[in-house]
Amino acid sequence: MKVALVGPYPERDAAPVGGVEVATWRLARGLHEAGVDVTVVAIRGAGDDDGVRDVRVVRLGIDDRWSAMRDLRPLRDALATVLDSIAPDLVHAEDLVPAGYAAARVALMGRPTVVTAHGNRRQDTMAAYRGAGAQLRWLLGRRMALRATELADVVVGVHPDPALSVPASPQRFEFIPNIVENSFFAVERQSDAHQVLYAGGPRRIKGGDVLFAAWPAVVERIPQARLLAPGCAAAVGVLSPDVARTIAAPPWLFGDRFVDVLAGSSVLAIPSRFELAPTALAEAWAARVPVVATAVGGVPTMAQGAARLVAANAPGELAAAIAEALTDAPGNAELVAEGNRRAQMQRAESVVSAHLRLYEDLHEG
Repeated sequence: MKVALVGPYPERDAAPVGGVEVATWRLARGLHEAGVDVTVVAIRGAGDDDGVRDVRVVRLGIDDRWSAMRDLRPLRDALATVLDSIAPDLVHAEDLVPAGYAAARVALMGRPTVVTAHGNRRQDTMAAYRGAGAQLRWLLGRRMALRATELADVVVGVHPDPALSVPASPQRFEFIPNIVENSFFAVERQSDAHQVLYAGGPRRIKGGDVLFAAWPAVVERIPQARLLAPGCAAAVGVLSPDVARTIAAPPWLFGDRFVDVLAGSSVLAIPSRFELAPTALAEAWAARVPVVATAVGGVPTMAQGAARLVAANAPGELAAAIAEALTDAPGNAELVAEGNRRAQMQRAESVVSAHLRLYEDLHEG
């Protein structure tokens, strides 16, 4: 079976950045290692990868500025040309918009189409933009997401509740979580008893500002506590010197470096204003790292009984939960064990096998 996997994909020799790009990259590699004839159609960037070290990658190389105002026609036209040359048996697009919408429109030519829904379009748009521009982007995106949902043969959700990520009832919905790489399960735990890791970056939806507001209370309770916040140097730079000296903000951490830093931390903090199914949550579970997270979006369904959950935008409650996790309060071991058990379903082999069963079902049907 030949599969075209459409979505964001890192440039050659670059690390994947962002949840959807990471998910696409991990799935492409997993399918390739399982013997699937997979070609990634990268919706951004130029310069194809011949697949010597990895899967074959074809980059559309289009200028997508103002593309949404043109109904993504440049993307759709370029994708149609590439798919005609690849002639896949099945098209799988990562994210409803833009990849899912473009693929579903093109796939009217008869190819089975799978679209994976990541995140919540409205929440992501309203968090990233302001004013009339945010509303316009949301309305355009919503229309495209509805159309992608309507046209796709199957919509895959990375969270079991489609209402959190899919704007309407699809023809068929399947829950398949994101991949957690085996390195997170295999890493040797060497916890620093005082280090808290925040891996969400500076975007407001990730709640880093709430964590920074909570941090003085954590240090007051546990003076040795230190916060590691990769990619947040600008935000840390405006904090008071007394607070900033307990926070390190190195550049983004990728690959094995992130795995090692996570395994060396005592707590992973996820203070987001919205999350659907954060991969970092399952990565921490796989590495047996305690988690403190806000009970927003899809997190309660995923994490109740496997993490300390707190209200969003509540620095005091967040600080108290982090301090409890750092002091190895009663219940930590049980939460970690339950999280590790849940992470098992996100091992690469399990997730790839679920996709292959779906592909075969569509191909045979």
